[in-house]
Amino acid sequence: MKNLVVLNVAMPLLLVAAVIAKTRHDAEFLLWSLAFAVILLGLAVTSVVALFVLWKRHGPKALAPLLTLLVVGVLTGTAATYGSRLVLSGTPASPDTFVRGATQRELEQVALSLLSGGSRANAEATLKKYGLLAEVDSVRRVVTFKHYRMRTWYEYFFAADGLPPGYSTAPRLTEADFVNWGTLRLIAEQADPETRRPRGSITFEPAIAVPLMRQALGDSLLNELRRRPNPRPITAKEKALVIAALSGQCSAESRLIANPVIGYEGTPPELHIGQDIISDGFWVSSLLKTLMSDGVVRRAPDGRHLVLKDTLTVEERHRVEWLQAGLLNFICGELLNAHDYTFERELHDRWYFRAS
Repeated sequence: MKNLVVLNVAMPLLLVAAVIAKTRHDAEFLLWSLAFAVILLGLAVTSVVALFVLWKRHGPKALAPLLTLLVVGVLTGTAATYGSRLVLSGTPASPDTFVRGATQRELEQVALSLLSGGSRANAEATLKKYGLLAEVDSVRRVVTFKHYRMRTWYEYFFAADGLPPGYSTAPRLTEADFVNWGTLRLIAEQADPETRRPRGSITFEPAIAVPLMRQALGDSLLNELRRRPNPRPITAKEKALVIAALSGQCSAESRLIANPVIGYEGTPPELHIGQDIISDGFWVSSLLKTLMSDGVVRRAPDGRHLVLKDTLTVEERHRVEWLQAGLLNFICGELLNAHDYTFERELHDRWYFRAS
């Protein structure tokens, strides 16, 4: 019995020390956390069995191993929680402590340099130091610092001119939102049966993207794009036509959400665009669920598609337009990445945070 009591104290303490020590290393942290849970469960089963085996000989004293394990389990569980927080303090996975003091000044210097057109190579050392990726939106003057840990993206926005509350204004597509103009050529190729690619080899939804581009550019320009040699760039005029067309699809009047290629079905129900399922991890899915709970977006009578309510307030209109901008990110594949700067909280002046 004494040996079991010692084991019930020593093993959880050793394991929780390992869990805390490996907090910054995802794979090892998960491994040690799993080992901690499995061994704790094994000790609990052993202690319960020992209670029945030892009761006749030791009476109430046979409870000692189980009670010891319960106390040590609570203490080590608490230690793991607070110990891990302490280890993560000052890292991107700790929004309460990361953007402060010297770190804040260093990241602001990087952000302002990137926004003014400074060399990205000069920022790499700082980004690598903190395990960050940086996305620069020079039009809206926002730099997004991103860190990935345990299936969660930690995003820190530095907005030189500040950010309005989420979805309080209409989305405004600019050239900064367009990632890969080469995708426009692929959409043009998809418009012709002779150059059409298999569905699994493209990133956009052809059933919506092709008619959109045909309406925006016309058949003759789509054909010209399809035949155009790759080194020849997309012209500024062509880009302006595409930006205008997609901006129009963002507007509430387009009713893009009601397109028959877009569905909301399954168990549990999920957003579908053609054959693709858009999981809850994407902001557009979260926004859709909010709009549905508020009655702004409803299921169509067929139970598979979606419709908008007839009359929208200004606030509802803006949220619907952001929803449709988010849908276009998936409809257009690598062509578009409409930036959504909705934040969970404001950290400091010009600094904002969200996790997703």
